[in-house]
Amino acid sequence: MSGNSLNRTEKILILAKTYPSPSAKYGETSCIAGITDRAEMRRIYPVPYRRLEGKYQFSKWQWVEVETYPNTQDIRKESRKIYFDRINLHNVINTKNKWKERMSWAGGIPQIDRFKKETGNEPYLDSGISLALYKPALPVKLEIMKASQEHWSEKELSNLRQVEQADNSLFSDEGGNLPIKILEKIPYDFYYSMKVKTEDGLEKQVKLKLIDWEVCALYRKCVRDYGSNWTDKFKNRIESEMNSKNLHLLLGNQHRFHNQWMAVSLIYPPKTSTGEAVQGSLF
Repeated sequence: MSGNSLNRTEKILILAKTYPSPSAKYGETSCIAGITDRAEMRRIYPVPYRRLEGKYQFSKWQWVEVETYPNTQDIRKESRKIYFDRINLHNVINTKNKWKERMSWAGGIPQIDRFKKETGNEPYLDSGISLALYKPALPVKLEIMKASQEHWSEKELSNLRQVEQADNSLFSDEGGNLPIKILEKIPYDFYYSMKVKTEDGLEKQVKLKLIDWEVCALYRKCVRDYGSNWTDKFKNRIESEMNSKNLHLLLGNQHRFHNQWMAVSLIYPPKTSTGEAVQGSLF
């Protein structure tokens, strides 16, 4: 525990990292989500991940030890900030035993089983919960829509250029000390469309936007490798392949609009021989 009573040293298992967005202060930032070793959910924002020195960069399913403190601009109970130069990396949980250990920790996340009937894609949850896990009834359908803005605005570009001009004493690119390339604008929005149960036991169709960095990285790879034929390859991974697994979605709501929820991470253990999810809980 830090000398400041509001600061905490916490061990967090990283479960989500969103695709970066332009930031006036940091150039660009991501939102990070995870669960502590005390089974408490955490949202860490803002995190200028690509600007972090390599020794501070973490991966999904990795344990990190960080000093957290309150985010006074975000009243959601899971939200904290961290000191970027006080990140200690620990072990990564691998996929041995068909994800059993990973899903044991995922079992500590608040679970969604219903959605509100009146409001778009809002889960039916206890008040104050803003990060929760949902296992959709398969199949899910991927929808690809053109983004409302295909290119960065001049203001966004100005913010992003801060990354190129930054002092690299603390910040660097992912591989070392080379200048960081301007963040690529993803010209599409990706959604999962699915049927969900409502609070009154009926069904409705909802769409959840995917903002997981892995999804956006896959889009970029498919465009690089397959050019104009990227769509089929991308859909095969994000739709067909995920429908063959026990897909779970880590959902989080927006800071300003608490009734608007998005998928911040895809969690996709394999199906067992019985077709059931790998289960288990440490709590």
